[in-house]
Amino acid sequence: MTRLSLKNGKLPAKILFGAEIFITAVLLLASFLIFYYTDFSDSLDNGVMLFESIKNGNFTEYYRYAAENAASETVYTANYNVLLYFVFMIWNLPTAILHVTKGIDYMDSVKCLLWCKLLILLLILASSYVIRKIMDLYVDSKELKNKAHLFFLSCSCVIVPALVASQYDIFSIFFILLGLYFYLKKDMKKFLIFFMVAVPFKSFAFFVFVPLLLLHEKNILKIFGKCILVFIPQFVAGLPFRGEEFYTICLKSQNRDAMELLLNGTVEIAGYSVNLFFVAFISLCVFCYMKKLSFAEEKDPAIPIFITTCAISSFMLFMSIRSYWVIMFIPFTLLLAFTGKKSLRVNLLLFTIGSSCYTFHALYNHWIYSSGKIISELIFKRMDSVTIPETEELKYASLKEFYRLHELNQYSQALYTIFFVSVIILLVINCPFFGKEDKKDMTFDWWILPMQLVISAIPLCLILYVNLASAGYPVYSRGMESGEYLDYNVTYNEGTITQCFDADENDTIEYIEFMCENNNTDRMIRDTLHITVSDNDTGTVLVDETAGAAILKDESKNRITFDPVDIIEGHTYCITVQGEHLDTPQISSIHMGTTSSLEDEDYPMELNGEPQDCNLAFVVK
Repeated sequence: MTRLSLKNGKLPAKILFGAEIFITAVLLLASFLIFYYTDFSDSLDNGVMLFESIKNGNFTEYYRYAAENAASETVYTANYNVLLYFVFMIWNLPTAILHVTKGIDYMDSVKCLLWCKLLILLLILASSYVIRKIMDLYVDSKELKNKAHLFFLSCSCVIVPALVASQYDIFSIFFILLGLYFYLKKDMKKFLIFFMVAVPFKSFAFFVFVPLLLLHEKNILKIFGKCILVFIPQFVAGLPFRGEEFYTICLKSQNRDAMELLLNGTVEIAGYSVNLFFVAFISLCVFCYMKKLSFAEEKDPAIPIFITTCAISSFMLFMSIRSYWVIMFIPFTLLLAFTGKKSLRVNLLLFTIGSSCYTFHALYNHWIYSSGKIISELIFKRMDSVTIPETEELKYASLKEFYRLHELNQYSQALYTIFFVSVIILLVINCPFFGKEDKKDMTFDWWILPMQLVISAIPLCLILYVNLASAGYPVYSRGMESGEYLDYNVTYNEGTITQCFDADENDTIEYIEFMCENNNTDRMIRDTLHITVSDNDTGTVLVDETAGAAILKDESKNRITFDPVDIIEGHTYCITVQGEHLDTPQISSIHMGTTSSLEDEDYPMELNGEPQDCNLAFVVK
């Protein structure tokens, strides 16, 4: 066994460890209770549909039955292997019985939804336990094993995909980990059995199975036979549905989408498209088959863990993956950090920074995290003390809009690049086959795990903030989605646009949003928009702000914030936009957004004092 040491900070070790456990538990429990996405409720419904189809003698027509009888809230009727739905049926059997006998509406029941989601949380904990069992094989420090436990459970790339996006990849991960555990124990029968279970839950498990098998087995016929065996449960489970058109429709559409992602990771070389995943995976398989392990290498757990991480990296880095698949990558990368050749500090920093960057990248790039129901369907639904604003009241329409308004979206690809580079560096510096074996510094720095805990809390808080932050109902809102723009360059022509509106009630405003077409954002430009809001009844100018033409976003929302000001019911207010032009080598081109027709006949938009047959596209909150 490798002996590892724990370097503590100023806090006593027990207090620090207790605080880490508490914060990790809070992150897991809060994510479990608060966040909702339809995948797990879809599977709850599909599990109940399986129970009903069996009870009614329609098992062989299950996919048709599920499609025809699904709850109105279900987005995807059954489209996975039936083994997954058997798991959900068994787990949700009490719900199914109550539905059949008492007519309970399980899709509107927070208790039923949380019971279904609990299976995901339990499998996260079970996977963490298997990670601990794997570490038992080569680590004798109880403290370090506890830290690895918490590193997995508190990782944002575990919490967000599994408990916010509510995805089931953790099912397959659990059995892959079990397969790896028995591989390390040289129990090849159980290795094969657990991958026979893992593959039906997620076919990507096959890409882990094959390299490990080739590293151990060199007989071509045995390799071929075992590769067929891992698909036997999936094949057998599909036999009752052969020839049933809904089975074909549902699974083929699902498999088609996955296959497109698999095949689309290409680059152009010499006029041909080269699939980088195939290059990486085939190269790994050839290496594993040709590599004959020495006696010492056969005893080294770092080698199978490294191969497993490489296998998952081959599709994680070179496929156009769905963001939540990143969870498949985390347990094995974490194990590599503890077994690799380089210092534990370096490995864990790469792990933490890389996984955290991917999470913040995914929050912007995957629409799930901007879903309007993400916090409204579970525990908050039953809490009178929590008020979830209506869509019109929200300060930010979505998490994606939050990124855009604060110009964080421009860093999205940089975040992914950091993740990509972190993974590559981890693999290169920890490769057990090349380079001289150095004495590894296995000191665990006390501050790394608290750093990850803080980082993991940020995306959860951000999602909550975006979905709870209210700016009240807009006092004026017109035409933001119309896609219409004035055929008039308001900055270069130094034009004046005015839009008036009546205040329906006493209110407070703190920002203005507007749309514009901006065809030139050259940094030389010094043209501006001077924006005011004035009270016509008193003549008071309430808002006086200036926006630079060079930094206005093209065909997107632009937000001008200011100190809150009060408006009075019954008063008329006017928004004025004055273009200001300065001679520079570049000419600005700002065309203000408008409604497609005159929506407010009492107050048409005025251009240089002339009424127009439209209104200005503006939101005032």
